[in-house]
Amino acid sequence: MTSCVHRPEVREEPSLTPAGVQGQRVLFVGAHQDDELFILSRLRAHQLAGGELFMLWTALSTQVNPRYAERRVAESIAVAGELDVPEDSCTFLGAEDGRTHDDITAVLDGLWE
Repeated sequence: MTSCVHRPEVREEPSLTPAGVQGQRVLFVGAHQDDELFILSRLRAHQLAGGELFMLWTALSTQVNPRYAERRVAESIAVAGELDVPEDSCTFLGAEDGRTHDDITAVLDGLWE
């Protein structure tokens, strides 16, 4: 009589760092300041693997007032600093929040600056 028990293959714990990024440059692109919070562990894993991290945000949150946008930028720069990402490796393109699609040409041009 044959057994119907399935025994899955035991594998090593998966790495947080995707294959092929060790020691390479990694560009994080987020729409809003604070979007980086959702993938902090992934960003840190890239760094620990020897990768150089750059961060870019397309929109500025200005619905409340311009000072709110300044505060949000400062918060993202502080988070980047906690990841040892220098401020000059952080870029804020400044598209109007909720209207990035209208400013896509400027956003794409900003990627090459």
